[in-house]
Amino acid sequence: MDQSLKHRLTGAIILVSVAVIFIPVILEGPDNEWAPLSHSIPEAPQMDFKAHLDVPAPIPAPDKPVAVQKPAEPEKTAVPVPESKPEPEPAKQAQPATESLSGWYVQVGSFSQELNASGLGKRLELSGYETRLQKATTKTGYAWRVMVGTGKTRGAAEKLRDRLAKDHQLKGIVINNPG
Repeated sequence: MDQSLKHRLTGAIILVSVAVIFIPVILEGPDNEWAPLSHSIPEAPQMDFKAHLDVPAPIPAPDKPVAVQKPAEPEKTAVPVPESKPEPEPAKQAQPATESLSGWYVQVGSFSQELNASGLGKRLELSGYETRLQKATTKTGYAWRVMVGTGKTRGAAEKLRDRLAKDHQLKGIVINNPG
């Protein structure tokens, strides 16, 4: 026999033996492939859990004097008149910005619904922050941005952003609004 033919036959025999040994190992699946699998689901935990939600406090209504009814008797009697108290100024509500908003602000939210934006604005105003709403046009309609700050300097806006993150867990971005 020719020497090159012997080499070819030997190589073919080695390749076939390696294939016979390793192909079943590679293609072999789990041993219990057809056995039913049983999963045990644990019992529900026996604990009393109540969720805690941070709900903003309701806006207090201004005190209104109560009307005093006159007695039905025909004789005159002295009717106590309540002291007139100066009405407290209503909380400054976030209004859509009509004036120019040029300057530095912290944008704490952008909402597709004005009600959501004004809710966040009112919550921040109750905490003592000055807020503004800005209506912006988007591809899908409008967005209402909630902006906090006075618009003076970038440094002041960055300090305000850090305070909002610490006190209210709001990740705002400092923006320069050209107006």
